[in-house]
Amino acid sequence: MVTAETIDRIIRFDGGGVPVISLYSPVDPAARHHDRRARVSSLLRQIRPLAKNSELGREARMSLRTDIERVQEALGGEQWPPGAIAIFSCAGRDLYEEVPLPRPVRDRVVVDAAPWARPMLAVLDEYHRGCVVVIDKGSARAWEMYFGLREMSKFADRVLRRPSYAAGLAEYRIRSRADELSRRHYRRVAAALDELFRAGAITDRYVRSQQQRLVSDVFEKARTGGLAALGLDDCLWAGSAAAIRTLLVQEGLTVPGVVCDESGWLARSGDVCPLCGRATRHTPDLIDELVQAVIDEDGSVRHIQAPAELADRMVAAYLRFPLPPRPTA
Repeated sequence: MVTAETIDRIIRFDGGGVPVISLYSPVDPAARHHDRRARVSSLLRQIRPLAKNSELGREARMSLRTDIERVQEALGGEQWPPGAIAIFSCAGRDLYEEVPLPRPVRDRVVVDAAPWARPMLAVLDEYHRGCVVVIDKGSARAWEMYFGLREMSKFADRVLRRPSYAAGLAEYRIRSRADELSRRHYRRVAAALDELFRAGAITDRYVRSQQQRLVSDVFEKARTGGLAALGLDDCLWAGSAAAIRTLLVQEGLTVPGVVCDESGWLARSGDVCPLCGRATRHTPDLIDELVQAVIDEDGSVRHIQAPAELADRMVAAYLRFPLPPRPTA
């Protein structure tokens, strides 16, 4: 289960000079086990030379060797649900976290001073939490729904049962006492859920307010000639040029298009890349390709739920630099 504590531990982790391995790999239950091992081995082969690099200290090299071994072992033997797995490992500082993701991401591995969490956060930002409660007169159980079920809390309060010999006034008093205990129990559960959802509502209002400010700001920058791009075509070119600092995406969009795996060119259509002349690859989800391109270039992605201005444009972006002229077909 993905928990807030796990995510917080990852994004706040500091290796203190010891490098961290961040590895992402898609999980396809239909794929052969041998193929997955080969794909993972190819990823880890990219970073094995670092474990022998004399420019790194001995502690860093030993930590990397241990990390590579345990990541290789984990990805070769574990069975995760369909989607993807993100692994963060730093043996020298006691970090090892496996985070199942609900949808596939590209194979990638990064060695850095801190965990490379942006691909993980970009995926998790697309999904929302819910709560399920089962309750009776004396007990209650609450589960969090977030890529599965996780029990959050359990209540057990005193229940007064009516004895079979009770009669008259004694029976009335026992029933009244039992009803009071039940009401107290329901109030306790309601208070706990109110606290949970009140916090969630406050967070949701804050997030939506932040999103509105982001969208309004990027539109204002574009209107005044600042470093901003509006609409899918401009943002696709900005993503192709690695010019996007922060991408704003209207939640739930899917648009088909083409990608050049050699140059990184993104467009709605075109069989040949105008940058390198190679054949393009058709994709059913051009928005996802753009998101991945931004993340690969160390940009950030914000999935927007509410503002109507963005719904008409689909995407917008803060830019690092002015866009160069677009290539001709």
